[in-house]
Amino acid sequence: MQLVNPKCIPHNNNEREQRELELRQRTELLKHQS
Repeated sequence: MQLVNPKCIPHNNNEREQRELELRQRTELLKHQS
């Protein structure tokens, strides 16, 4: 697993934050639509 590589951790964390942000925005959009 790449998670073991310490150098990859910051980037991975950032990516996860991005994804979570996108998910939140998408759910907000869905809420407004329905």
